Amino acid sequence: MRRAVSLLMVALWLVACASERAAGPPPETPEFVDGVRQKPVTIKEVEHQVSQRRGKLAGCYRTERLNSPSPARFLIELAIPNDGGEVPVSLLTSEPAGQPILETCVLQALANLRFPPHIGEPFRLRVPIEPMDSF
Repeated sequence: MRRAVSLLMVALWLVACASERAAGPPPETPEFVDGVRQKPVTIKEVEHQVSQRRGKLAGCYRTERLNSPSPARFLIELAIPNDGGEVPVSLLTSEPAGQPILETCVLQALANLRFPPHIGEPFRLRVPIEPMDSF
């Protein structure tokens, strides 16, 4: 009887081990399904895309320093769509005002930003653009 119980326990243990191996870790959610990213765009990703335009922004400020000793600071708004479309860029404030060439250059430097289609709601993000000594 003891031997039968021991064999039964060993058999149950083997079945349990086999089912654990067969199950493995849960399947990962794919990053994209039908071309749509399965997580929303993050603020960090938007900041990274803007930082990728730093060279263009630096060129804008280098050019403006020839005309003005104190180039403007801007507050820009990016409207991040969830359909993968182009990101509209709007100028909210300019301090000091009256530097239209710099304004145009900054807006063009940030034009054509895109993010993949993603789940989640579209959102707006305000981004300060400030002159730096390295410009």
